Amino acid sequence: MRFRKRKRLLVVGNGMAAAATLEEILKQPDPPETTVFGAEPHANYNRILLSDVLACAKTPGEIILNPTNWYEKNGIELHLGITINGVDLKGRRLFPQGGPSREFDQLLIATGSTPFIPPMEGTGKKGVFTFRNLEDTESLIRWAARHDRAVVVGGGLLGLEAARGLTNRGVVVTVVHLMNTLMEQQLDEAAGGILKSEIEKMGIAVKLGTTVQSIMGGEKTEAVRLTNGEWIETDLVLITAGIRPNISLAKESGLAVNRGILVDDRMQTSHPEVYAVGECVEHRGKTYGLVAPILEQARVAAEAISGRGERVYQGSVPSTKLKVAGIRLSSMGDFLGKGPGSESLVYMDTGMAAYKKVVIRDNRIIGAIFLGEEEGSGEIQEMIRSGRDVSGIRTELLAGARSENPVRSAAELPESALICNCNLVTKGEILCAVREKGCATLREISSETKAATGCGTCAPLVEELLAGMAGRPETAGKPGAGIGKAVNKIEQWKTEKDGLDVLDDLNRYAKEGWETIPESDVQRLKWYGLFLRNPTPGQFMLRIRMPNGIAQAAQLKVLAGISKTHGNGLIDLTTRQQVQLRNLRIEKVPEVFEALSAVSLTTVQTGMDSIRNVMGCPVTGLAPNELIDTHPVIKEFTERFLGNRDYSNLPRKMNVTITGCLENCIHAEVQDIALLPASKKSGGESVDGFNVWVGGKNGSGGFRAASSLDVFVPPGEAAAVCAQITLIFRDHGPRDKRTQARLAFLIESWGEARFRRELEKRLGG
Repeated sequence: MRFRKRKRLLVVGNGMAAAATLEEILKQPDPPETTVFGAEPHANYNRILLSDVLACAKTPGEIILNPTNWYEKNGIELHLGITINGVDLKGRRLFPQGGPSREFDQLLIATGSTPFIPPMEGTGKKGVFTFRNLEDTESLIRWAARHDRAVVVGGGLLGLEAARGLTNRGVVVTVVHLMNTLMEQQLDEAAGGILKSEIEKMGIAVKLGTTVQSIMGGEKTEAVRLTNGEWIETDLVLITAGIRPNISLAKESGLAVNRGILVDDRMQTSHPEVYAVGECVEHRGKTYGLVAPILEQARVAAEAISGRGERVYQGSVPSTKLKVAGIRLSSMGDFLGKGPGSESLVYMDTGMAAYKKVVIRDNRIIGAIFLGEEEGSGEIQEMIRSGRDVSGIRTELLAGARSENPVRSAAELPESALICNCNLVTKGEILCAVREKGCATLREISSETKAATGCGTCAPLVEELLAGMAGRPETAGKPGAGIGKAVNKIEQWKTEKDGLDVLDDLNRYAKEGWETIPESDVQRLKWYGLFLRNPTPGQFMLRIRMPNGIAQAAQLKVLAGISKTHGNGLIDLTTRQQVQLRNLRIEKVPEVFEALSAVSLTTVQTGMDSIRNVMGCPVTGLAPNELIDTHPVIKEFTERFLGNRDYSNLPRKMNVTITGCLENCIHAEVQDIALLPASKKSGGESVDGFNVWVGGKNGSGGFRAASSLDVFVPPGEAAAVCAQITLIFRDHGPRDKRTQARLAFLIESWGEARFRRELEKRLGG
């Protein structure tokens, strides 16, 4: 009997592309005898999460994807910290540095990319860094521990994530970007403007349309001179201006190259037994720096290497779903739509930092941007992939729903829908892992399918699918069985413990540390105005209620003292006439609450499913054209609901404004409840009061203007009317899905007439 000798596969590179290809090769019958050479001394890790390591959110060990024992377990010979000096294609021999040459039958090149260093003087000084690997990250961390000023060159994803990480380490950061829009590869000008505002709110300065011309100083970095002539003093310059495919080994060996290593649809190079994948390759004139295309390439290359060759790679539609400094972003396809026949549907809310854009050509979606609000992005991506005709549902696209059988949750997406963009995991694969592999937690799903192990933004979708299957034994072990309606986690948590009941736990967390806070109480703390922000792990934003935006000098003095002593020295004045303090530590919160209470300030119910700060005319009592001074009315209504559990468990937040001026200075049309000045004749005399408008909103599926109930309310009854409208919302508002849980949806379901009848019944009218 003759035994067929296994082929010898050598792999140059041990990054995400190489590891993904190896994982696919191991799924093939009779995988080759494989040896891997990695230039870095580390096992394969998730390069996407380097920014989280820099930002103190993860440790280097937590981003390892394939530890060294994984290679051993799968019979793969691994050599780390080894560079390759050359390749003899004719003799099929590889020359590792410091070791004997190795013969191969097949070769896989996955050498990745190198940082692009734009022309500038002084890049050799101490304090100048790039940000491509774990060594770069560790060097940055050590330098940032001893220096406090940084200039980041490049306003793409990598630069902004690095800026966030350095800010979290106490470094004052300025981002300079040659283009006039941040992340121009993923955003248009309008979305880039919103992102810029949000980045600046984090304390990061942004300068567009300029870049570093020269780095000044002696041996160490001391300042930079920009191309616009401006100087910035800095101890650290981080260059994140782009990448270039690493083609040096391929070029020297005689393989065909252009910008990248040229490959065909089977990821085969100009040599029939040499393949290439990842950031180093050029396919049909394009290079890719995103994870999803690289994983598609890995699957094709694995089949080609195994001799099956059934798959072909035809290129990828650029699709990015990630968090930029904690801000959710989905960008897909041709989002600029500059070609003939392109049309754009746009929704923008600068106050809520939300932007949605869908680009249509020939009645099909060709691109989209979702910034700050992801509702509907998954369905839009599926429409791009399928090429579906959307001519009949244009008005519904930005709301994330179709006019027929709207998708309201992940449970209703088709099984072909991508849930994890980074690792190309579909809904069907997740269902299979639950039904056939017994996966019951996010961790188990991630281990089985790799979903949520990339940028992590798909984790809520995976959890939603898991929650939908909980308690449904009839679906277990039944391939093709559908997932039921998703359970709303927030509603479940509210039934377990009211948000107002978290105060005792808050005092405990102040002693034990923020890491001990479970996810449920992270949400409940918002009832007390405490928001744990992802971009600043361990630091909270605190929102303070200020009815009508009115404050006393003593109160402002205390706020300034808290911000200076416990925060970042800044005070945010919000569009809802209240105050926010940032960078507070949980251990100081009880002390902060005592200081606020001493001057009659509170944070109660400023977040989550409560009545938010009640707004009024900023100059109420002073405005010359005012019919009513509304501050007493606002005060009465606030005292009615504040700390009252009858009002602490609404389906969603409630925005209320009460104004007596005639200037519409508080955007009544986008409020859940708006009381606007009105007069009517009674007994021959003119009586001043309010008209009642309900159901306005900006977010949660798009703009809806408030509807008039055609009700006149005297000032003395205004607080009671607002209270009863709130209780109708509490009792009848939709709670299934949080993005569809505003008062506007109840008004649309009932109609104004039915809502008015219910209000009159409750008021005894």
